[in-house]
Amino acid sequence: MKRHKKIHLTTALKLNFFIALAVLSIGCVRSPSGGGALGPTLTPFILPSVTPILPTETPLPEITGPQRVRWGTGEGYPPGICLDVCGNGKFIAWAELKTELESKMLPLVGQVPAGSRLNLILADSARAIYIVRVVAPNGSQFADVWLGGDPLAGWVWDGLVRVGPSTAPVQVWAVIQRYSDNSYRRVR
Repeated sequence: MKRHKKIHLTTALKLNFFIALAVLSIGCVRSPSGGGALGPTLTPFILPSVTPILPTETPLPEITGPQRVRWGTGEGYPPGICLDVCGNGKFIAWAELKTELESKMLPLVGQVPAGSRLNLILADSARAIYIVRVVAPNGSQFADVWLGGDPLAGWVWDGLVRVGPSTAPVQVWAVIQRYSDNSYRRVR
């Protein structure tokens, strides 16, 4: 029984590399004297030009997911909403939020006439309580928007947006969810 010596793996790989390199760099060409004999001659080994494959410059699309909103004044912010949790840096001030709600959220509510606008009313300056009122194109104020709290459940925060008439008793016409792509979708 013959014994074979074990060759360390890295040594074997190095040996294979040098053998492959030697085979690629030695070519057989006719001798310069024009004779028919072939002989080994060193020829330059030129690697083909390789263009590296780089990651695409186009960013991958973000996955759109639901967001919960919280009216910011109760958390020490100016009028506007915090997204998911206040203090994480994601805050939309009223000027931007107003435009977003008017163009993307109000059209989801069938009871709100097209062209309606939002009006921010300071109800209690000591407690920074605001009312977001829906104003019809004819100027009548007829509905409220509640951002984050549920008026039918003692104002428990659930992060949804609600729209309902501004008259007592409180009713909710629509429950709406905000999404990370700044869109709104009706839940109920």
